[in-house]
Amino acid sequence: MNFKFSKKLFVQLLFISSSILFLSSCNNDDDTTELVDQLKYETLDLSKFDLSDGTATAGGKIWSGTYKEDAELTSGIFKFKHTAWPEYYTWMGFTVSNSSDNSDQIATGGWLDNQWGTMAKGGADGVGKPFLVSFADHKPAESVLQFGKEVNVDRFSSVVEIVDETSKYKAKNVKLAIAPWPYYGILNGDSYARKFEKGDYFAVHIYGVTAAKQLTTEKPVTHYFVDFRNGVNTISTNWQDVDLSALGEVKYLLFFLETTDVGQWGANTALYFTMDKLKVEKITN
Repeated sequence: MNFKFSKKLFVQLLFISSSILFLSSCNNDDDTTELVDQLKYETLDLSKFDLSDGTATAGGKIWSGTYKEDAELTSGIFKFKHTAWPEYYTWMGFTVSNSSDNSDQIATGGWLDNQWGTMAKGGADGVGKPFLVSFADHKPAESVLQFGKEVNVDRFSSVVEIVDETSKYKAKNVKLAIAPWPYYGILNGDSYARKFEKGDYFAVHIYGVTAAKQLTTEKPVTHYFVDFRNGVNTISTNWQDVDLSALGEVKYLLFFLETTDVGQWGANTALYFTMDKLKVEKITN
């Protein structure tokens, strides 16, 4: 066989093989990206959260443990603080809902029976899909959360703990949406809250806390559900992506709401928000 011919044929075959491999790789890019994402990140997925035995509410159901004193709410590596006082039909912290109802409950008898909606009408996966509802604390005084001092996470209501002890994680992002109760109180006013005007705001402050119970940053990540400081404008009813990467390595995440409508007994705006798709990044050693 002619050597020059053989060499030319070899190069052509090598080129064809490389092209096939390249095209095959391109066709599998989505699968590869998904696999890498699964290995690198942990994302809250409530799509399969079992609400079959849940309590019925307008437009869907809520988690059956919502009013159970010792019920634990977990999904994947995330544990969501939940506190209930069944004798008073009261709860705080987090629960799960798939309610598609985002109507103003003042017109139908009040909020207590139907406090479980999101203005987005369902989770980030679509209308009627599960999502988290949080009944949270108002932002505490700066002296309560001081950088460099121990944080007593047990005293707060809306706390997320990463329960995986085999790895460390950095905060990545989360999807947040305003809940109907504060939305309509801010828009129209109600028995407790006044209608917002220029200068008002309603915000969530998110703090990272280490395993040693120390704040990860001096300042929290702040997201404004309503921001009328520069004038009255529209209020988003959609899911908003909030970047948490500034918080760094975390063991806990603390969520606090802040409103400019505060009276003698505290916040007048209903202290609810909704959440989905919390994402953290696994730290490789």
